[in-house]
Amino acid sequence: MHLALTIDDLPVWPHGPYPDGYTASLITETLISALERHHLRGVFAFCNSKALVEEPSLGRILDRWVEAGHYVGNHTHSRRERPGVYGRY
Repeated sequence: MHLALTIDDLPVWPHGPYPDGYTASLITETLISALERHHLRGVFAFCNSKALVEEPSLGRILDRWVEAGHYVGNHTHSRRERPGVYGRY
Protein backbone atom coordinates (compact mmCIF):
# COMPACT_ATOMS: atom_id res chain seq x y z
CA MET A 1 0.00 0.00 0.00
CA HIS A 2 1.16 3.55 -0.75
CA LEU A 3 0.06 6.60 1.15
CA ALA A 4 0.62 10.27 0.35
CA LEU A 5 0.67 12.64 3.29
CA THR A 6 -0.14 16.25 2.46
CA ILE A 7 -0.18 19.50 4.41
CA ASP A 8 -2.59 22.19 3.28
CA ASP A 9 -1.84 25.93 3.26
CA LEU A 10 1.83 25.95 4.29
CA PRO A 11 3.35 28.36 5.35
CA VAL A 12 0.26 30.24 6.52
CA TRP A 13 -3.35 29.50 7.18
CA PRO A 14 -4.96 32.44 5.37
CA HIS A 15 -8.33 32.32 7.10
CA GLY A 16 -7.57 33.56 10.58
CA PRO A 17 -4.96 34.40 13.18
CA TYR A 18 -2.56 31.90 14.70
CA PRO A 19 -3.18 30.69 18.23
CA ASP A 20 -1.39 32.73 20.88
CA GLY A 21 2.32 32.04 20.92
CA TYR A 22 2.44 30.44 17.47
CA THR A 23 4.04 31.68 14.26
CA ALA A 24 4.24 30.22 10.78
CA SER A 25 7.88 29.29 11.45
CA LEU A 26 7.13 27.59 14.75
CA ILE A 27 4.25 25.58 13.27
CA THR A 28 6.42 24.48 10.34
CA GLU A 29 9.35 23.49 12.57
CA THR A 30 6.97 21.52 14.79
CA LEU A 31 5.62 19.68 11.75
CA ILE A 32 9.13 18.95 10.46
CA SER A 33 10.21 17.63 13.87
CA ALA A 34 7.16 15.37 14.16
CA LEU A 35 7.70 14.00 10.65
CA GLU A 36 11.40 13.36 11.37
CA ARG A 37 10.56 11.58 14.64
CA HIS A 38 8.39 9.18 12.67
CA HIS A 39 10.90 8.85 9.78
CA LEU A 40 8.53 10.42 7.26
CA ARG A 41 10.04 12.20 4.26
CA GLY A 42 8.64 13.40 0.98
CA VAL A 43 5.50 14.99 2.43
CA PHE A 44 3.72 17.36 0.07
CA ALA A 45 2.85 20.83 1.40
CA PHE A 46 0.49 22.89 -0.72
CA CYS A 47 1.12 26.63 -0.65
CA ASN A 48 -1.18 29.56 -1.33
CA SER A 49 1.23 31.81 -3.20
CA LYS A 50 -0.71 34.99 -2.37
CA ALA A 51 0.76 34.90 1.14
CA LEU A 52 4.26 34.92 -0.39
CA VAL A 53 3.44 37.98 -2.47
CA GLU A 54 2.16 39.79 0.61
CA GLU A 55 5.05 38.63 2.84
CA PRO A 56 8.09 37.45 0.81
CA SER A 57 10.01 36.43 3.95
CA LEU A 58 7.63 33.46 4.28
CA GLY A 59 9.55 31.91 1.39
CA ARG A 60 12.24 30.93 3.90
CA ILE A 61 9.72 28.60 5.55
CA LEU A 62 9.19 26.81 2.25
CA ASP A 63 12.97 26.61 1.74
CA ARG A 64 13.27 24.99 5.17
CA TRP A 65 10.50 22.51 4.29
CA VAL A 66 12.37 21.44 1.15
CA GLU A 67 15.71 21.28 3.03
CA ALA A 68 14.02 18.79 5.39
CA GLY A 69 13.31 16.48 2.43
CA HIS A 70 9.73 17.43 1.61
CA TYR A 71 7.97 18.90 -1.43
CA VAL A 72 6.00 22.07 -2.14
CA GLY A 73 3.06 22.26 -4.52
CA ASN A 74 0.99 25.23 -5.64
CA HIS A 75 -2.42 25.15 -3.97
CA THR A 76 -3.57 28.34 -5.74
CA HIS A 77 -2.66 31.99 -5.68
CA SER A 78 -5.94 32.80 -3.98
CA ARG A 79 -9.46 31.49 -3.92
CA ARG A 80 -12.87 32.49 -2.75
CA GLU A 81 -14.53 30.66 0.05
CA ARG A 82 -17.81 29.17 -1.06
CA PRO A 83 -19.75 28.34 2.11
CA GLY A 84 -22.87 26.36 1.43
CA VAL A 85 -21.82 25.26 -2.07
CA TYR A 86 -21.67 21.50 -2.40
CA GLY A 87 -21.18 19.11 -5.29
CA ARG A 88 -23.72 16.50 -6.24
CA TYR A 89 -22.92 12.90 -5.47
